[in-house]
Amino acid sequence: MIQVAVTDDDVSVDQSDILLKLHEFHQQFEIPVSYFIVPFQNNTEKSISQDTTLQKALDVIRNDGSEAHPHSHRHHPFEWGYPEISGAMEFSNGLCKAFADHRFAVEEYQSKDRMFARMGEVVSEWEAFSGEKPRGFRPGWGSFSSNLYAALAEFNYEWSSTRFASRSSWHRCMGHPSEDVINERVGLMPYMQNGLVEYPILGDFGFHANNDAQEGLINLFKQQFQACIDVGAPCVLCHHPHGLEAVNNDPGSGYAIYTEIFQWLQDRGDVEFVTMSQLHNDWQAKALPEPALVFPEDYNY
Repeated sequence: MIQVAVTDDDVSVDQSDILLKLHEFHQQFEIPVSYFIVPFQNNTEKSISQDTTLQKALDVIRNDGSEAHPHSHRHHPFEWGYPEISGAMEFSNGLCKAFADHRFAVEEYQSKDRMFARMGEVVSEWEAFSGEKPRGFRPGWGSFSSNLYAALAEFNYEWSSTRFASRSSWHRCMGHPSEDVINERVGLMPYMQNGLVEYPILGDFGFHANNDAQEGLINLFKQQFQACIDVGAPCVLCHHPHGLEAVNNDPGSGYAIYTEIFQWLQDRGDVEFVTMSQLHNDWQAKALPEPALVFPEDYNY
């Protein structure tokens, strides 16, 4: 059986209705989902442990076989490192400008002491919200750094799902031409990073997409899913509630795309939908490689 872990990012404070809508959508396919929930609301003092309706919604999804993990801190793009550069440049020129204009302040914000303090707040908040110590983590914006993985190890996380195996789906959703390319420096297979297991994200194939791109995105998914099969890798999908809604271009286009994808996967008969916890339970004992550090001398700048 081919393992597929469906994940969702960005639900946070005052969004229990969104979480339950997502849950209802996945329940029609009987798919367990791993929701990555933002612990603190940006620019306010609100947090998820204060949100009793969100806690009740968490109980609902858990009772039906889904789960939740912490997603970032306040979802600031620089919290855990610098986002994937190609994605940042195409999604937000303002992000690149902010880094260039305020680099020294950003670097101080990303210091080991500051990052460890943020992670400590995440862990405490998550325990108060869910009653559990977090085992897995996903930062916002795909940002990462050596200090992030050091913080995860310090607070006894077992795994993360941070890196993009391919940027193609994100680029195509945003209307940028992109080949079907797997990033060889990340790859599709789980691997070790600073003592944790990293589960690469295949992509989000319904991120604010236009309906006229639907067929191409579904075909891209099928091609990249075959690439997972070819190397024996699990498939980790990631979608976002605002991306599924796509209110600024084609409302509901993301839901339409994932309806097609989920139905196609179910019709295959060789797919096992799993949570990230189930995936980790199956992979943690395997001998997984750890990438060597390679300074980028040979890139075409």
